[in-house]
Amino acid sequence: MSKNIDFKKEKNRILPKFENNVIVDFSSPTVWASTKMNEFTNFLVDDNQFYKYHLHIFNEIVSLLKNTTVQDAHKNFKHYCVIDGTKRTEVNSIIYKLLEKVKPTSTSTQLNEYLEQNFNDQAILEIGIKSVLLIGYYQNNIFNVIFVDYHHLLFPDVHYNSKDSDIYDICPYNRAFKKEQENGS
Repeated sequence: MSKNIDFKKEKNRILPKFENNVIVDFSSPTVWASTKMNEFTNFLVDDNQFYKYHLHIFNEIVSLLKNTTVQDAHKNFKHYCVIDGTKRTEVNSIIYKLLEKVKPTSTSTQLNEYLEQNFNDQAILEIGIKSVLLIGYYQNNIFNVIFVDYHHLLFPDVHYNSKDSDIYDICPYNRAFKKEQENGS
């Protein structure tokens, strides 16, 4: 299961020590993509759930992060931990599946290289309040969000999990991509 973050060292991954406030970066190509894998899904039920969760992400999680330093961020969140062990392997598999979706013309070799170059040496964390968790890593004082666990399914908890999330099928990335195609962008 998850553990509290150790800012000194985590399995040979050095975590940053910066005094500047945290900046949250949502520019990863996978951040709004959805996938299903085993018990995990980050698909949504409908557009209302999308808006509700994104208000929560920006009004609560990002607001707290941007008003704190990397060193103190863990004090503001119930869910703030390094993802390691078998969960880290699961996260890498989820990232790979998301990359397949957002980079459909890439070969498996290219996707594995991208994964290795961008994520393998990083300490991946979950940060969140209530059920919504941001999965990402720090680069200096910037928290780079890789994907969103909307239903708290990486670390299942009866208090936060949606009972019927396995039937959800709305992907924010697909919706945006389809609208771009319809508009000729």
